[in-house]
Amino acid sequence: MKKILALTLFDLKYVFRDFMLIVSIVAPIFLAILFGYGIPLVSVLIEERFGFDLMAYTDLLTIVLYLPYLLCKDYSQLSLF
Repeated sequence: MKKILALTLFDLKYVFRDFMLIVSIVAPIFLAILFGYGIPLVSVLIEERFGFDLMAYTDLLTIVLYLPYLLCKDYSQLSLF
């Protein structure tokens, strides 16, 4: 058990040194929060303002917003904001 803990701490040290690994960990969490809270909030605002139901297209939005993260091999070219 001590060996596993030591290896985990060793790996975490290298994760925080490399930007690509940080993005690989943070991006799915960011996207989950965006899909869970952001899209329903924006959908309500759009439906009140324009009368368009965005929640009917959540699967399409998920693909469109998540696809660049999946396809991008060089995370330095990936813009999350």
